[in-house]
Amino acid sequence: MFIAISDESGDLGVTYKGGTRSFVISIALLKGEDNLQKLNETARYLSRPYLDSPLRKWSELKGKVKHDPQRLYNFYYYLWKNFSTSCDFFLFSFFVLDKKEIEKGIFAIDKENFKSYIWEGYKKCFMRVFAFLKKYHYEEKLYPNPPSIKWFLDRNTEREKEIKNTIIDLAKEKGVQLGGPFFISKRGRDRSGREAATSIKIVDLFAGVVRVSVEHYMNNNSHCSRNKCENCSHPNIKVWQLINTNLCIKDFGFWKWRGMIYYPPKNRKTHERFFGKDPFLT
Repeated sequence: MFIAISDESGDLGVTYKGGTRSFVISIALLKGEDNLQKLNETARYLSRPYLDSPLRKWSELKGKVKHDPQRLYNFYYYLWKNFSTSCDFFLFSFFVLDKKEIEKGIFAIDKENFKSYIWEGYKKCFMRVFAFLKKYHYEEKLYPNPPSIKWFLDRNTEREKEIKNTIIDLAKEKGVQLGGPFFISKRGRDRSGREAATSIKIVDLFAGVVRVSVEHYMNNNSHCSRNKCENCSHPNIKVWQLINTNLCIKDFGFWKWRGMIYYPPKNRKTHERFFGKDPFLT
């Protein structure tokens, strides 16, 4: 069984002026309960020396940590390095909503419409994950049993119904056996949900640091003459490259996983030096 964990970063304000330009949905994909537990143990172990606190969600990190790309880089580097030595499967997918480009569209949008973009973002992520699972299942010759996945999401009563219905309907449509979705509080007061709550905090941290990296790129790319962001030495981009290279890009031979989804898709080519190409759009 695979395990997926989802969370978000960014404010829901439609306008990007005075707030965040982007909204990020973050999804981690692991294989099996053992990998989930090892990931949590690794993150808890590395949190104090590199994040200067017990494992916390992004909004509760100390300001000196949030604004120190080198600290963040060290945490993610050793998290990936330590985890990958003992576990064989850890993938990420990020869905980035670009508010500025959405606002340039023909139709004005309000807060309710913006939420519909978020639901659509989840749907696109689920579709790619389910499609990958079916292909992986076939290549590994695990049939006749259907591919299976357990999904954990941060508790968010405002969007739970729409997201839940989306996941359940898509799982049925794609022939994937679904456990959940389970909506878990990051507080983890329920003993049975503590491990899931810990993993959601980890995904929340990834969502936060990716959004900060995306914001830095979007606020500075028009003044930059580099053809490729990988040649950039800025610490924020360095953190982004670490995550993108190690966790969002993987070639399985039968499937080239590219975990970056950008919306609106028609503007993707404008930002290919940062996000890379999307094989689903080419």
